[in-house]
Amino acid sequence: MEPSFSHLDPLQDQRLLGIAAEVNKSGKIDPLITRSAILQLCRGRFLTLNHLAELLNRSPDGLRQRFVKPMIGEGVLERRFPQQPNHEQQAYRTRES
Repeated sequence: MEPSFSHLDPLQDQRLLGIAAEVNKSGKIDPLITRSAILQLCRGRFLTLNHLAELLNRSPDGLRQRFVKPMIGEGVLERRFPQQPNHEQQAYRTRES
């Protein structure tokens, strides 16, 4: 079964904004909460690093280093362009097991 994809701008999607709210409104927050939010946000859709950063109110570089790269290494996130990690339109999706 193919997951449903929202055709809304991710930054206007109320469901995504709701998922991101706890991280977005907090300065310091438990990394496990941020990680969980990333997995929920990326479930069934590819989101760019910039979209994630905007939704979570975090810096793209910080998210990449602290969360996205390790989560790809663990196999819980996948790249839209796996053979081109630096692709200008790179985006990430939760890997369903």
